Amino acid sequence: MVIIVNAYFDLSILSHVVISLISLFLPLVIFSKKSNYSYKTNKIFLDLIAYLLNLYFIPYFLLFYFLIRILLICLLKKDYFKVELIYLVYYWLNIAFLLLVGGTFIYEGILYINQPISCLFILILPTISIIVMLLDKQFHKHLKQDKYVKKVTLIIANKKLIVNGYLDSGNIAKHNDLPVIFVNFEIVSNLEYESIYIQGLDKNKLLYQGIKASIIIFKKKFDCYIIANTNLKLFNNCNCLLNFELFN
Repeated sequence: MVIIVNAYFDLSILSHVVISLISLFLPLVIFSKKSNYSYKTNKIFLDLIAYLLNLYFIPYFLLFYFLIRILLICLLKKDYFKVELIYLVYYWLNIAFLLLVGGTFIYEGILYINQPISCLFILILPTISIIVMLLDKQFHKHLKQDKYVKKVTLIIANKKLIVNGYLDSGNIAKHNDLPVIFVNFEIVSNLEYESIYIQGLDKNKLLYQGIKASIIIFKKKFDCYIIANTNLKLFNNCNCLLNFELFN
């Protein structure tokens, strides 16, 4: 029995290359692998050679190549075993998705394109994956920031202010052996202001005007100095930059 295969070989090869590039990019991002240029080019080149050998000469060679490669990686380069494994999973997920939408078929172990419009669907699954990764990254970013947000009470001239404070490990400034706290709103008080010198990032001392006050954190009261800086920008709608020394 003779099987006649009608397919676009050039589009099939192009689809394989695009899917390979996308499938390699995903695990490298997930595992934060700073792979060298030779590893990436070597993998894409060898995968393409295996695909072409499968396409023109040796049926099912690509499957055999994938199996041998992951075994060698497991034995000789274990650092990249997870990358290779995720690559294979994502590669075949893309193939399965293209088979699902139609216009493609599997023959002798590799994907063929028999409807050019199907090439457009190659980018759908990667686009969804990128959106999910970005949303997940943004969620963890906010979650991480929320860990440093503390509800605190400032006591200035016997007046209590409940604010959201952001804990900054870089703020360890002290004045008269008391921690210095920054707020991004103006302080209206008849208290006497004191000159406070704070060492900047360039190691030069900057002069500020601050007042002595108190802060309540986790029901504990501490004396401190407060400096108002209306240009101060903080995360998560915080309006107070806490001092790291308060939590030691």
